This record gives sequence, structure tokens and C-alpha cells, in this order.
Amino acid sequence: MIKFRKRKCRKCGNQAVQNRALCYQCILADKRKKAEAKLLSKAKKKARFEQGETYRKRLFKKAWELQSKAMRQAAADENGNVKCYTCLKVMRWQDSMIGHYFHGKLDFDERNLRIQGACCNTYRHGNLAIYAERLVEEGIDLKQLRRDAEIKGNAYSISELKEIIENYSSPASRGG
Repeated sequence: MIKFRKRKCRKCGNQAVQNRALCYQCILADKRKKAEAKLLSKAKKKARFEQGETYRKRLFKKAWELQSKAMRQAAADENGNVKCYTCLKVMRWQDSMIGHYFHGKLDFDERNLRIQGACCNTYRHGNLAIYAERLVEEGIDLKQLRRDAEIKGNAYSISELKEIIENYSSPASRGG
């Protein structure tokens, strides 16, 4: 028969739990402190997150998804099909993408955005030669678009992104 030595709690001096250095009350108190510290840490992290770059990136992604979906749905015919802007291939609107002539700039400017398939937008890197020809045929001034892109730059502010999200998440933008 094994005899266990009775230990005293390191913090309060009461009898410790078997194979532990603390008593039951001190163990619970430590767990409570850790839980409170974790909650406080999460609150601080959330506050930093909402002010930081990751929050802007998350808003950018959400705005892009909403605008892309709204534009593709609006362009779909009664069967839900759309046509690639550059190769004219017909596909379901869910399988299409929104391509842009100026990458990283004017991301939410509808003059710069058109529906494309994965073959043109991804594998042919936007198929920009045909894209430019079609924009010119539509009467869009590429020089003005380039000037606007240079003026705008890459950064969309948090308020601009929230406004875009609000515009595309409203029932009116979904046709409802």
C-alpha cells in the first residue's frame, strides 16, 4: 500500500490536492484569473483589430465579394447565364468572376470592372489586350481611367469600404 504525503498549499497553507502543490480553492482562483485575463486580452485584441490593417483587409474582401456577386447577378439572363467579356464564353453566373483592367486600383469603380471566366481572368491574367479593345469600343476613355487610377492609388479607407458594403448589402441592390 502506497502512502501519500500530505502537502500544504503553496499559496494559503491549507491541505493541497493530491499530486498538486495547491489546494482546490487556489486552483479555482487561478483558473478564474486566467479566464478573466483571456477575456481582457480578447477585448484588447479586438479593439486593436478594428483599428488595424487586418480590419481594413477584411472589409475590403467583404466589399469585393458583395459587389462581385451583385454585378454578376445583375448581368445574368433569365437562365442565370453570363458571357465572358473577353472570350464571349457563356457560363453560369456563379462560375464567373469580376475582372478589372487596372489591378489594385479602382477596384470598386464599375467603369473598370467586367464579367470574366476563370480562363481569361486567372489563367490569361485578365486577357488585357482584348479587355482594353472592348472598353474602347464601349466608349470608355482609357487615358482618363489611367489618370483616375493614379489619383486614387491602392488604399481604400475604412469609411469608403463600409459605404460600399452598405450600398451592396441593401435590399435595393439585390433587386429585392
